[in-house]
Amino acid sequence: MATPADARQSRQFRHPSKAGTVTVSGNLGIDVPAGTLGSIWKQAGLKKPEGDDMEYVVIVEQGETSVGAYAPDLPGCVAVGQSRDEAMQRIREAIELHIESLREYGETVPLPHAFVERVAV
Repeated sequence: MATPADARQSRQFRHPSKAGTVTVSGNLGIDVPAGTLGSIWKQAGLKKPEGDDMEYVVIVEQGETSVGAYAPDLPGCVAVGQSRDEAMQRIREAIELHIESLREYGETVPLPHAFVERVAV
């Protein structure tokens, strides 16, 4: 049975017997205020490591009624918004939560390795 584990209006699910986390952030009707993630780190008694930032490639896709985003290096980490800006805000939150959860469960955080190339045809 999957269980949500989040305090930021995102939803996170873990498979009951397989390793891995799916993190979904978006279209929940409530915007997350700036500083929320920092507050969560502080309230949990954790300190975000300085200089530990990683940059992940994010794929953004325009749908018929919304914009989707996902990080190919972080399987299961997706977000949806009404605009590109909203989708990007939500995928940033989802990535932070996804990595936080992987660490919490003692799983390896995948290093960024995807890159973007364009092909003209």
